[in-house]
Amino acid sequence: MYTGVSVGGFVNVGLEHRFEGDPEQVTVDGKLYKVTLPEANIYNVTGGIQLLWKF
Repeated sequence: MYTGVSVGGFVNVGLEHRFEGDPEQVTVDGKLYKVTLPEANIYNVTGGIQLLWKF
């Protein structure tokens, strides 16, 4: 790397497919509930800028 400053950027895109889960028991404030996570598509996008320097 040369002496100086470098600027760069990045983008990350993701997709996750979640299938319906098996029912599970959850306790909230002493009460017992039976819950199931539904099927879902989850999208996420992350981006950023980075600044690197060497003197």
